[in-house]
Parts: sequence; C-alpha cells; structure tokens
Amino acid sequence: MVIDALPALAVVLLLWGTLLIRETALQWRRSAEENLGLIDRGLLKLMRADTLPPTWFDRALNRFRLVRKAVYGAVLVLVGGLILLSELEIL
Repeated sequence: MVIDALPALAVVLLLWGTLLIRETALQWRRSAEENLGLIDRGLLKLMRADTLPPTWFDRALNRFRLVRKAVYGAVLVLVGGLILLSELEIL
C-alpha cells in the first residue's frame, strides 16, 4: 500500500497550522503574564536571583511572536486546504 505524498502533506500542514493557531490563541490570553522558560527558571533558581520585570521591548517582542505565529498558522492551513482540495479535484 503506497500513500500518495501530497494528501499526506496537506493533512500535516492543516494539523500543524491548526496547532499553531490554537497555541497562539491560548498564549494570547496569557500574554500579560510573565512567562519564563524551564531553563531560565532553573538558572534563576540555581543563582538564587529574582526575575526582572518585563520591559516594553520584551512585551513588544512577545506580541510580535504571537502575531507571526498566528499568520504562519493561517498560511499553513490555507496552503494545506488548497492542496487537499486540489487533490480531491474540487478546485
């Protein structure tokens, strides 16, 4: 049994784009909170240091990352949908 590559790619793109959009929506709700990675928290705990409050630049970069991820996810969903519809000969 041989799987055609384009429909499989279309499904992967659709799922990946949907995951990015979903994660962006969840992170957008928590964008006001301070988010530190696991490694950063471990290093701060090891050094017994406090975190600095986020600056306007940190917030701007976080917002830019969220917008970029949402746009990229939407493009992936669009491309995956177009590939899938063209393979099903609807387009």
